[in-house]
Amino acid sequence: MIAVVADDFSGAAELAGIGFSHGLASEIHTESGPSCRADLVALDTDSRSCPGTLSAQRVAEAVGGLRQHRPAWIFKKVDSVLRGPVLAELRSMLAATGKRRAILIPANPSRGRTIRGRRYFVDGRPIHQSAFAADPEHPATSSDVLALLGGEGSPDVSVLRPGQELPHAGIIVGEASTPAEVTRWTEVVDESTLPAGAADYFTALLAASGLRSCQPRPVLDEGSHRWRTLFVCGTAAAWAQARRDECARHGIPVIPTPQGHCDSGAWPQPSRGWAGAALAALDRAGFAMLTIADEPGVVAAAPPTVLFHLVEVVAELLGTGSVDRLFVEGGRTASALVRRMGWTRASVCRQYAPGVVAMQFPAAPGAILTVKPGSYPWPDEVWRPVAPHG
Repeated sequence: MIAVVADDFSGAAELAGIGFSHGLASEIHTESGPSCRADLVALDTDSRSCPGTLSAQRVAEAVGGLRQHRPAWIFKKVDSVLRGPVLAELRSMLAATGKRRAILIPANPSRGRTIRGRRYFVDGRPIHQSAFAADPEHPATSSDVLALLGGEGSPDVSVLRPGQELPHAGIIVGEASTPAEVTRWTEVVDESTLPAGAADYFTALLAASGLRSCQPRPVLDEGSHRWRTLFVCGTAAAWAQARRDECARHGIPVIPTPQGHCDSGAWPQPSRGWAGAALAALDRAGFAMLTIADEPGVVAAAPPTVLFHLVEVVAELLGTGSVDRLFVEGGRTASALVRRMGWTRASVCRQYAPGVVAMQFPAAPGAILTVKPGSYPWPDEVWRPVAPHG
């Protein structure tokens, strides 16, 4: 078994989807289970927004639970643009696994995210001049990798180019501008080294292990049904960038956050109306979009009460049996929903595109959940199967 420890749900799903695309039976867990027969298990610690001490504790507990299954190797998934307490989690994993050093490759050249000269670039621009500078929770204020990590002055953290001599211990951030440079970092992983980073590095490690990308046998026959489909946009930034126009282009009814519904943590009447409007759209058209923002250009973080009510509305709709397919964007939203529903284990059943992963939960066999990070686009294929239920 291959084990992955991820700091958010969409990241866990992304790597489980990569495993699935390489022919592995892959699962996403939110708790360490007593037994597991999957080839790959990605465990979400839901720790990206936690203080470093709590994040480190969750990571240590996750490693302890996974090690009872004697994984062939273990990988630490971090956000590709280094959001969250990355160093605290890596240090915790080194201690929990007994490894001396970590090779951290957060660059994703396949998505235009590269590191060179100790600086992080997105599509050729310094990251602090990209959309990540406006991230509501973890804004990128510098392109310096050590500054992004909060590791300036840390003697155990270094940034190296491929081929440079590695220190005996510590955390090594590897520069990478091309897929070939990402692959070179797989060559230095040994028994004393913890591999960590983003999707491109994990994919390269699978290839180095002898696995190749394939076309897995379809688990779902989506073309033979008319699915009642609910889209959920839990990230205001994604809504501002493209989602509004996509809904208009594909004729998907949009049900925005009711005005004045988030003044308290209680379950107010406006939220019931929100659920009712979504249910009416599902009954009428077979699909709907729930969103926390309905104004172009909105990038502010949603208040916790908005996320709470969004999740409650989705849970209510799931409880009515009115949703067959659920597309959720934003790792925080997906994590909150899965935990609200009490779902702890999912099996990957499809990868629409890298990072866009469909899964089924034994606790909810009638629903298919598809998740992606908020910074990734929905592929065209997601919209095409949308058809009225009837």
